[in-house]
Amino acid sequence: MSDMKGKTFLTNEVVNQIAGIAARAVKGVHRLGKANLIDRIKGGKAMDAGMKAEVGAEEVAFDIDLIVAYGYPVQEVAENLRTAISTQVKTMLDRNVVECNINVIGVHFEDDEDPVPQPPSPRVK
Repeated sequence: MSDMKGKTFLTNEVVNQIAGIAARAVKGVHRLGKANLIDRIKGGKAMDAGMKAEVGAEEVAFDIDLIVAYGYPVQEVAENLRTAISTQVKTMLDRNVVECNINVIGVHFEDDEDPVPQPPSPRVK
């Protein structure tokens, strides 16, 4: 160990990303937050979408927007989501999750997939 002193600061975005990655591994989680058009066109997934963290020196609180995959028990998915996030935040950041509010904003059905918008074909060559 070094004798060097200093502080490490965590931004809300970093905490959101860590929690978001942990959340995506939970069975029954289809998506966090609402996909916006720009993200869908780019084909990317923001790891912190649907997550809002409040970060303190020792504790973290979350508000999460969740879309559950159809057929999974909502309460079970929510509890598994809380556990996964709490475990990962404690392991990686040494912070306790003191509150994890989950707002279920939708249910995803298999044939309910929104197609990625395609640019219109040119009319002339």
